[in-house]
Amino acid sequence: MTKKQPVTNLIEAAFVRPKMYTVNGTYGEVVAFLKGYYSGIAKIQPEMRETIWITFCTWLSKKMNVSIADEFNVLQESYQDKSLEALIQLYYEFKSLNSSSKG
Repeated sequence: MTKKQPVTNLIEAAFVRPKMYTVNGTYGEVVAFLKGYYSGIAKIQPEMRETIWITFCTWLSKKMNVSIADEFNVLQESYQDKSLEALIQLYYEFKSLNSSSKG
């Protein structure tokens, strides 16, 4: 991240300290961790299906004009080694547009 942002949810924590949540802290690992975590919550607690992560994924797919199943692959193809940084920047753009979002 270019400037210090307060960490207010698990998504931001994984962005700030990716190696704390994954083996190597790579883009693919961080995305897999967050997708798995929030998918697991949705299965266990159906009322949690609408989380900030799911809302972000939907926003990102619309912004990129791709299906919700492809947004992370397309992002990686587009940004390659800078994918994690691009994802973080896009997340904070989303968050600024949806400042009432909770994690």
